[in-house]
Amino acid sequence: MKKNNLIFLLVSISIMIFFSVYNSNISLSKNKKIEIIGVINDIIYDSKKVPSIFVKGEKYYLARFNIRKRHGLQIGDSIFKKKNSKILELYSKSSKGYINTENFELKE
Repeated sequence: MKKNNLIFLLVSISIMIFFSVYNSNISLSKNKKIEIIGVINDIIYDSKKVPSIFVKGEKYYLARFNIRKRHGLQIGDSIFKKKNSKILELYSKSSKGYINTENFELKE
């Protein structure tokens, strides 16, 4: 009986690992395909200080770009990410207009 429980446990863990990796790959592919161009209208941080930004009424969760509250995103900053690119560019307001203040890479 103990052997059957061990086999069941190992199979269950293997299935969970498979789906975790599978979902991670889907998420990476989905994030890579999105295009973001516009001004940040609102920012919401989750409990881990990961921002969700709103651009043109669309919500984007930025965890895969490894952006946290310490990066200083502000309402009014501009975000630019080309479709199929791994780079998210942040442009902040300055006295001379918008300047590229930081680039974030989509982590795999």
